[in-house]
Amino acid sequence: MSVFGTYEWSVASINCTQGCLNNCNYCYARASAVRQELIKKDSWISLSTRRSVSREQELYNGMVMFPSQHDIFNENIDDCLSTLFNLLGAKNKVLIVSKPRIEPMLQLFYHLADYMNQILFRFTIGCSDDTTLHIWEPEAPSYEERIACLSTAHALGYQTSVSMEPMLDPNNIVADVMGMIRFVTDAIWLGKMNYIRERTRDVPEHEIVALERAYSNDSIQRIYQCLRFNPKIKWKESIKKVVGLPLIQIPGQDQ
Repeated sequence: MSVFGTYEWSVASINCTQGCLNNCNYCYARASAVRQELIKKDSWISLSTRRSVSREQELYNGMVMFPSQHDIFNENIDDCLSTLFNLLGAKNKVLIVSKPRIEPMLQLFYHLADYMNQILFRFTIGCSDDTTLHIWEPEAPSYEERIACLSTAHALGYQTSVSMEPMLDPNNIVADVMGMIRFVTDAIWLGKMNYIRERTRDVPEHEIVALERAYSNDSIQRIYQCLRFNPKIKWKESIKKVVGLPLIQIPGQDQ
């Protein structure tokens, strides 16, 4: 059975917060929480601590992703650090995923330095255009701030990677990749936005239509042909299906 989503990268996902301040218009975690009636529709941007923060963590058989359903902010940095110390103290390899903000990232870089060899940072940077970022991720950091976090992590000696899932400006994806690849030690992941119309809210119709067109099979094939031989490019399941690449069968196999 093929695996997809976070299981392409990890064998498990750990979270310490309910809700997220980024308020991304395509957020799968918010859509899921609303569907399960765990939150009211407009309460996602109110953060609360999960009981898992102080839980002793086991040693997982593979990479662990943190977080997958929220981000890392000044408002929850203590809970995030507590959870990470538990995971890393149990000798886990941890994939830290974020639309990064300078202040909390600097705290992670400082406090987690002793665990550097167990950590891979993966920063989500869907495009380089701030206008487009703001449409889809209204309260998330600017491109400049995210690149600053990426370059700083790289300069400090951390393993670094980028998630361009979802690609928010596919027409300029090659230039965007070339603009950040020098700060990447691991890989840049490319993927489409899933369930655009089912999950998206507060986005003008013409923006949705434009993104759908940019995700046409022909467009995806062009991106693939331009970047297929770059050893630092990896493809999420949504693109593998279009270009005919095999899907992984074991969680965390791709990382």
